[in-house]
Amino acid sequence: LRALLDGDGLRLLQPSGAERALGVAMRREDADQARIATVSGLVAAGGEFTWGLPGDCAALAECAGLAAAYGLALDQLTVTPVPICAPESGTALNDGVADASLVCTTQPEIERLNLLVLADDRGALPVGTIAPIIRTEWLDEAPAEFDEMIDSISAAIDTDTLTSLGVQVALEERPIADVAREWLEDNGLI
Repeated sequence: LRALLDGDGLRLLQPSGAERALGVAMRREDADQARIATVSGLVAAGGEFTWGLPGDCAALAECAGLAAAYGLALDQLTVTPVPICAPESGTALNDGVADASLVCTTQPEIERLNLLVLADDRGALPVGTIAPIIRTEWLDEAPAEFDEMIDSISAAIDTDTLTSLGVQVALEERPIADVAREWLEDNGLI
């Protein structure tokens, strides 16, 4: 990745400890009542579940990979069209339009709506590492300690922190600049 980015005049700095993954979520009370904690458990539970999936699921590698890994025949599922990683993937669960939905694991709706992200026990869904990418020409002109400062910020961010910051911005409707400054100050980074 670094070589690819370097060819485009970009530099990858130190990755953070935060991950953004795809996951399958359910309403927590439904999962608890049915004793479902994994995607395999959901599939094994049988019954008539409505899945919140993108309309073009079969054409999307992530969605098709989920179906293949868990033996789901997409044409035999009851599906409500829901975009991946959009607020609708959470609200479809909350509104009872879907029983299980494909979400991003850092979505604020997971916390707000008390959803449970099921364990991907077959490792079918991609996990992404979060890292800053900066134009090389800008970085070369920045103060010498700039990349070290950014690396220290990345080192302080984990998945829970990223989710919490997202909740403050998306759900509490706080300005991004205020949330970022407060977090940086609270962590002694500025």
